[in-house]
Amino acid sequence: MGKTILVNADKCTGCKMCELVCSFHHAQTFKPSASRVKVKVNSREAIFTPQVCMNCEVCPPIEVCPVSAVSTDEETGVAVIDHAKCNLCRECIAACPYNAISFEAGGNEVIVCDRCGGDPECVKICFPEALVWAEAEEPSAV
Repeated sequence: MGKTILVNADKCTGCKMCELVCSFHHAQTFKPSASRVKVKVNSREAIFTPQVCMNCEVCPPIEVCPVSAVSTDEETGVAVIDHAKCNLCRECIAACPYNAISFEAGGNEVIVCDRCGGDPECVKICFPEALVWAEAEEPSAV
């Protein structure tokens, strides 16, 4: 199956360093809206949940994209957005059950995790190990 980013939300401290390092890696700025990983915050219960693309076996964003701009890279299994085809309708964002696809505020681009080419920056910075780079057991079935 290959390696993927595994999430252990119980270990997440909510520091959001993963968001910052991701945005810097991809957009050379510390801007959470440019991050491909998002930390969902439930402040009432102090629960933090990192959200990344889970590489679903059946990817709902692919199914709903009216212009076929969302696909899966056959070599890596990672979701890919063809920005030349994308019409910014954001249907893929609404369809993703893991909130892993987003619209970069001010950037005019739909974004999704690309696993940093097999060396994810978010994993390297996550000292509590809420994000780990490991062999995937099974693809997610949604």
